[in-house]
Amino acid sequence: MVRMLRAGSWASHVKGLKAKRYKTLDVFTRRSGSGQNINAFHDMEYVANITIGKPEQTFTVVLDTGSPDTWVIDYTCSEDKPSVCEDPICDQGSRLPLHLLS
Repeated sequence: MVRMLRAGSWASHVKGLKAKRYKTLDVFTRRSGSGQNINAFHDMEYVANITIGKPEQTFTVVLDTGSPDTWVIDYTCSEDKPSVCEDPICDQGSRLPLHLLS
């Protein structure tokens, strides 16, 4: 990316990525009959809105293209988390112990 910025070719590259993405989305939408708006940031990060829970709540999530899992951070993972969530597992960026993954 830096080389392309310095060479002045980044804008053209982004334009090509957008054209390719729209073509792919058009084919997918015609094939499936539905579509989902996904915001892509230079093909490095993908963000979408999802709705979960009852009552329904909408969250903006970063899509992990290398995993089938989706993580949604709830109120217990905020800086002012309640004392019930003092376990370091509730801290953002911590890892779930392997024995809890199965």
